[in-house]
Amino acid sequence: MKNQLRDIRQSKGLTQKQVAELLNITEGGYSHLENGRRKISDETLVRLSSIFNCTVDDILGAPCSRDITKKETLSLDDQTRAISNQLINHLSTDEMLSFQSLMRSFSQISSEGKKRLAEDADTLLRSGKYAKFGKFTFSKEDHPLQAS
Repeated sequence: MKNQLRDIRQSKGLTQKQVAELLNITEGGYSHLENGRRKISDETLVRLSSIFNCTVDDILGAPCSRDITKKETLSLDDQTRAISNQLINHLSTDEMLSFQSLMRSFSQISSEGKKRLAEDADTLLRSGKYAKFGKFTFSKEDHPLQAS
């Protein structure tokens, strides 16, 4: 069965080298996966689905009726996963540890506390004092949970 890695990768505007770097493998190794010369492990399938924000079925070429390149077809769960995956791919080790700690805390507080935490984070960001200036930012369009 031919996989859909090339089509999906190209639809996301990524090069083989970029995907290989995200997977921590060589470009040649990724090329073998994409061309079907090497079997894709289950772990790699899951990582690729996270990188491309699609399902394993999409990668394996299983028939489906949705267009994985259209953001508006994503459910709220899919949008949240896409934001998390995009964020995680850009975190340093220290930031990843902080993110894990934040998620553990977030899971243990009440709904009211979660809302307050989100409001406080927004206040910190708007203050400018804690804004991150670098290659990773969400525009309003890229951040569907904030879009109106």
